[in-house]
Amino acid sequence: MSRVSLQTLIDRSTKNMGLVHPVVKETILEVIKRAYKEGINVQISSGYRSNAEQQRLYNQGRTTPGKIVTNARPGQSMHNYGLAVDYFLTNKDGTKALWTVNADWRRVAAIAKSLGFEWGGDWRGFVDYPHLQMTGGLTLSQLQAGRRPNLVSRVGKLSNKPTADKKPTAPAKKPAQSKPASTGGSIVDYLKSIGVDSSKENRKKLAKEYGVSGYDFSAEKNLELLNKMKAGKKAVKPAAKPKPQAKGTVHLPASAKTWRTYKLNVKPVKANSDWSLTPSRYGGLTYDVLDRPYPNVVTIMTGRGKRNIYVGPETGAVIK
Repeated sequence: MSRVSLQTLIDRSTKNMGLVHPVVKETILEVIKRAYKEGINVQISSGYRSNAEQQRLYNQGRTTPGKIVTNARPGQSMHNYGLAVDYFLTNKDGTKALWTVNADWRRVAAIAKSLGFEWGGDWRGFVDYPHLQMTGGLTLSQLQAGRRPNLVSRVGKLSNKPTADKKPTAPAKKPAQSKPASTGGSIVDYLKSIGVDSSKENRKKLAKEYGVSGYDFSAEKNLELLNKMKAGKKAVKPAAKPKPQAKGTVHLPASAKTWRTYKLNVKPVKANSDWSLTPSRYGGLTYDVLDRPYPNVVTIMTGRGKRNIYVGPETGAVIK
């Protein structure tokens, strides 16, 4: 089995993401390239979503057939502003979508975050593992009010060019070179420009990550942290997270249009299912088996967290 080409993954992703913000597009393509070099195949499943498309998705399971897939009305999703994409992994030859949130999945998220994305897997409450977004520090309310972010790409030809919907009437003057002030100075401005928390607490954490010892918010320490962040080199490499111990794999065939899932604290019978997977949409789905709580029932990691599914012999599921 030969590996799917990088260009194929890029072409598919470009088609699926549509008219996203140019910085979002450039950055996610860089994520795909970096992951590919590490042996991970990444593909984008969706990006920009019009209000009409958002309304269609919102109607599903409410006024039209199907399962409820979103609680966001038109204008209530970052996808509606071209600031978000969803990703998944593929098998070696790119013929199957893989939705298991494993070490490779989290590695892709780490690459994306290092380039300025926020990851839905870090959220509290509703966790959205496929979701990546760039908001430039703006809230949904501000976007709905007409504001648009100045996003700064960390890669390629746009790396030093802020972008926004409206061009400034006059070019900004280049600020004079000066040392950062003891209250934070240019490190604060830099963090704000890339949409990162610039509070003292977070700067202390960043200083530790980048190996800036004895960080005391002095001008010298701020300048040292700023230079290391711009260089993109961390002095202290975070320890790799251990891979979860899987108990085999389960493959849900493409012939199955939907596949019921169950919360871990309910009995896995039809009446208790509140969400379904769609193997047919992705040419089949493969997951790591995390547990086997009942006969013919396995626990997997989905976009909604750990769920149980029924995999009796009559279902066509393949367990290895």
